[in-house]
Amino acid sequence: MPEISGPGREVVLTGPSRRYIRDVLRMGRGDSLVLFDGSGMEYTAAILEATPRNVTLRILGEQPGDRESPLHIGVGIGLLKANKMDLVIQKVAELGVQEICPVSVHRSVSALDPDRAQGRRERWRTIAREASRQSGRSTVTDVGPVRPFEKMIEYSKVADLRLLFSTEAGRPLELLAQRPAARPQRVFLLVGPEGGFSPEEEEAALGKGFLPVGLGPRILRAETAAIIAAGIVQYRFGDLGGDPRNRPPVDP
Repeated sequence: MPEISGPGREVVLTGPSRRYIRDVLRMGRGDSLVLFDGSGMEYTAAILEATPRNVTLRILGEQPGDRESPLHIGVGIGLLKANKMDLVIQKVAELGVQEICPVSVHRSVSALDPDRAQGRRERWRTIAREASRQSGRSTVTDVGPVRPFEKMIEYSKVADLRLLFSTEAGRPLELLAQRPAARPQRVFLLVGPEGGFSPEEEEAALGKGFLPVGLGPRILRAETAAIIAAGIVQYRFGDLGGDPRNRPPVDP
């Protein structure tokens, strides 16, 4: 990723960013756009040249991005089949989730050795980056390494509200409806794989401070549950439903 240091600097984009600007957006010399580098800053820029090899831009200005939710959401999701995991990562990134934590659990249908896990993580990061850009965000959803269930439970302790989504929970989302008006700063959601968590895993999570909530009387697919859970929490405590924005920034 080229460095963007501020107004006056020229930036040369190649690869996917070049293709996105020139071939997808069909922009050329003299057009203006907004860049982001994943740090939370946005940069207005003008295109100096757009060729089949690269796009050269001049940075005109910079400002903090204002499209990020005030709520930090982390989603721990039991490993799913490849296409389902891809879908979850894409959609929760669009919803403004800051962190996705793949979890190896008892009922995971997908087991990954270290080499495959690293390759899959790179793919997931690419999906998260593209989804963050498409939705106009100024930061990129982080996808962490695959963690064993016990380590994920410990990792999630930084959150001040931790929710276990379970078909065995009581009335749907009663917990969220009854919480006081004050918003939590960090929420961590734990969603199982196909077949859900084992009773032992649910018991361990609840024993470490997770609170059980449900998603209604119907049994949802794991990927549906993860996306719906993120959307509901973003709506209840975050900024879902804000003003529409213009053309999404481009990640250099």
